[in-house]
Amino acid sequence: MKKLALLVFLFCSSISYGQVVANTPSPIILCDDTNPGDEIEVFDLTSREAEIINGQDNVTVSYHLTSGDALGNGGFIMNPENYTNSSNPQQIFIRVQGSNNFDITTMDIEVVQYAVAASLPENIFIDEGDTNGQAIFDLTENETEMLGGQFAVDFVFTYYLSAADCDAQTNPLPNPSAYENTVNPQDIYVRMEPFNAPCGTCYNFEISSDGILGFETTKLDSLKLFPNPAQDFITLNSNDLASAEIIISDVQGRVIIRLEGNNNMQRINISALDKGMYFVAIQKDNLRVASSFLKR
Repeated sequence: MKKLALLVFLFCSSISYGQVVANTPSPIILCDDTNPGDEIEVFDLTSREAEIINGQDNVTVSYHLTSGDALGNGGFIMNPENYTNSSNPQQIFIRVQGSNNFDITTMDIEVVQYAVAASLPENIFIDEGDTNGQAIFDLTENETEMLGGQFAVDFVFTYYLSAADCDAQTNPLPNPSAYENTVNPQDIYVRMEPFNAPCGTCYNFEISSDGILGFETTKLDSLKLFPNPAQDFITLNSNDLASAEIIISDVQGRVIIRLEGNNNMQRINISALDKGMYFVAIQKDNLRVASSFLKR
């Protein structure tokens, strides 16, 4: 009977005081922003606390600089939300304390410098001899020169059609090794980024092909556009503008404005457009002429 009571007590104790587990969190990686080159930044060590606890109740987490401090429950990092690293990379020791037991784990923190190309990407020109202004480009051909002596496995390259997309890492080109230009010439933006950190740098280069994209052999009368740059309105002037289709598109080829010309001098409101480069084309009887402008 006494044995049975002891077994019941031990069983209940194991439920009430289960073994605490300190789960190893993912590293915290920051870009070298504050004073580039010094590899020192301020870390919020508590940002990985959910990973460390992983749903456990009634536990506390403390951060330490040595394993001895973590084991002895001393030498606390007093302000783990604002910890400045003392070496790079650095290992932080973590103690998870339960009601009657504890566990220790570690977390790596690291400051990563921004990617720097060994040489700037060069413009790419393809002469196909068809004068249609369009070609299939391998945008990745600059990568070897950009890497210089750096290892390719340490970096990731992504390609974009605007500087804003490159900075925000949105709308990357899905197949940069076989990209067909939509305007000629066309600006391409490449982001070079360390493999393990979002510390990328954007560069740009130009691609172009022989001929003028979208022009037929028999052209419309020349198109004049002013002012350029423009803020609220642009004016188009062409002898072929009346009854022609006017198309304004962005650098990604998306049609923003489409209307029909009503005379040879047309004023168009562009005040609602975002800042950036735009292309204007007028089309009439299967013929086309184009220009571009900068919206401020």
